[in-house]
Amino acid sequence: MLALLGFILAFTFSLTSNLHTVRRQLLLEDTNEIGTAFLRTDMLPEPARSKSRDLFKEYVDIRVDVSTNAIINPQILVTALLRSEEIQQELWVLAATEDSRNVESEWLKRLFYLDSLNDVIDVQRKG
Repeated sequence: MLALLGFILAFTFSLTSNLHTVRRQLLLEDTNEIGTAFLRTDMLPEPARSKSRDLFKEYVDIRVDVSTNAIINPQILVTALLRSEEIQQELWVLAATEDSRNVESEWLKRLFYLDSLNDVIDVQRKG
């Protein structure tokens, strides 16, 4: 009976440890992708640059709030996910529709930014 209990405890701790490792990796990936995309906002012309930075700051605040308060109040998670997706959409529209004077170089810069933004969106969906 004790051997069975020991086996069940070992199995449970193993699952918990794996889940913790995966969550930690996703958090690190999420942080890196957000940081890269934020830095690449420098490639956007004004006023899209300033607006994108403001949206990223709000996005990070939401992600931090979710990580600290979602367990206490699950409704925070639902509201935060909806707002996160709205921000992602706003960021995408800002980057994709911004007019530019030097089309070739501006589009190349914008593509680097859009790639980073796409990574941010993908990482959120993984978690």
